[in-house]
Amino acid sequence: MKLDLDLIHVKFYSSIKDIPFSINEWNDYCTNPFSKPKLFSIFEDSKVIGSESGWNPLYLCLFKDERLIALQYTFIKMHSYGEFIFDWAWADFYYKNSIPYYPKLLSAIPFSPINAPKILIHPEYQEFKSLIQEKLLDESLRICKLNNLSGYHHLFSEELTHPKLIQRSSIQFHFENHFEDFNDFLSSLKSRKRKNITKERKAIKDSKISIKEYTQNFPDEIYTDIYLLYLNTIEKKYSQAYLNLEFFKYLFEQYQEHLLLYLAYDGDELIAMSLFLKSQDTLYGRYWGAKRDDYQFLHFEMCYYLGLEYCFKHQLKLFEAGAQGEQKLLRGFKAVEIKSLHYLSISQIHQLIENYIHTESEEIQEQIKNYNDYLPYK
Repeated sequence: MKLDLDLIHVKFYSSIKDIPFSINEWNDYCTNPFSKPKLFSIFEDSKVIGSESGWNPLYLCLFKDERLIALQYTFIKMHSYGEFIFDWAWADFYYKNSIPYYPKLLSAIPFSPINAPKILIHPEYQEFKSLIQEKLLDESLRICKLNNLSGYHHLFSEELTHPKLIQRSSIQFHFENHFEDFNDFLSSLKSRKRKNITKERKAIKDSKISIKEYTQNFPDEIYTDIYLLYLNTIEKKYSQAYLNLEFFKYLFEQYQEHLLLYLAYDGDELIAMSLFLKSQDTLYGRYWGAKRDDYQFLHFEMCYYLGLEYCFKHQLKLFEAGAQGEQKLLRGFKAVEIKSLHYLSISQIHQLIENYIHTESEEIQEQIKNYNDYLPYK
């Protein structure tokens, strides 16, 4: 098969439901639960994305003979909230120089610091993956120019590259699973680290707290409790609640096959939750909530140790536990390099930021090395 780019045309859509394709069919093309069109439908239906949230969808679609062959998740953003690759310093520089930084063009999974594809390609056209990706990135830059946007940003960009885009590095902590079970994992650790984890887990086991696991048959309307616990944690962190009750409702109604939920009880009282998304080979830690913050070691148990146990039991290869968190190092999560791509429409500023990113990248590489010197393994 040949792909003549002259016969490929681009269309733009402001809603996933306006795209002439089968959402269920394209869901099956995705192995990552954060890339599935169904999740974006949930984002839209719950209105956590849209004009009111400052996440304005502009889905870039490639067609050949009226057949969708590729889709890129893109947004016109009016702020930098919910992105996890931070450009606040860049926005501040623009502001101080009386240059508008917003709106900007962004390809990302909303509110999710996840390494997931933002470009979906029909299986029959996978052999043209590089050409299609370049075509969509070129189109993104063209949109910036035509609409006077400050720039284009492709977050958690995985293997993507483009000659006009600056590659920026940041850090996350991932667990690479090659263990049979939790005891096998513990045996790989240095004595002091092994004892510390055993002590933390024993404290929960010896307490009055009981924890239940759910991957199906979730308690009726549990999404209400999940949402309230989520809000409780957001308030403690003085953070912003990007999600609403409707989002959790639709997630539990329509996306159950990708959910892993732990609920902690003190007697009959629900006191904490941890909610994960999962694929066939990866576990993604997403939301944690507790009524109080004095449950010692409960966060570690519900967000790390139970997730590790699930990975061992189901032979998942990777556990991404979310953004930030140096405490993950001591629990076996390795510091890894995360990449993003950036283009600033004003060439002089683009060059300044490219110089800054070059220096930043060297510091990131050194920081990764230093972090991994603290890994608990023998």
